[in-house]
Amino acid sequence: AIGDEHRQRFECLFSHLSGAVTPVSGVVQPFEAAGDGVRLVLLMESIDSTDTIAASDCEDTFLEELFNSAPEAMVIIQRGRILRVNREFVRMFGYSAAECLGSSLFELVVPEGRHHETEMMLHMVEADGKATVETVRRFRSGEEFDVSVAITKVRLGGGQMGHSVTYRDIRQEKQLQARLQHTALHDSL
Repeated sequence: AIGDEHRQRFECLFSHLSGAVTPVSGVVQPFEAAGDGVRLVLLMESIDSTDTIAASDCEDTFLEELFNSAPEAMVIIQRGRILRVNREFVRMFGYSAAECLGSSLFELVVPEGRHHETEMMLHMVEADGKATVETVRRFRSGEEFDVSVAITKVRLGGGQMGHSVTYRDIRQEKQLQARLQHTALHDSL
């Protein structure tokens, strides 16, 4: 049998014929069959399953909860496509998780004229492993707002690499800076 190092976990949305969508997780693992070479086995289970949880599943559950309870909006992307979003991303930008998965992050939240920033940040990540910038992003409604964006490389498993993108709403900080600057430049007398 081939060892656990070849085993890969995944999460996705399973679409039923009725149109309902169920989040599922699973494992893909190769195994050798007598004379037939390598086969893939796929085991899927509902993410909300209350079945007995193995130790590695406990760690996965802990990390999932940590990701979802983060105070900043977070998204995991690969080649610009969204693989995962946390609750704060859904709340901040106004899209459902189902609308986000598989979509282009840049088409969802990056305003026209700001795509060059994204390219610049990705080049910085390649050089330094991370990048941070204060910029503007777009709500689902089209309204733009000030954010701090941080991008880092992440290992996705199976030798695949992706990026973690974190957004922090900095509108209040920008408004305070503007008021302080106005006060400093204008004498109240």
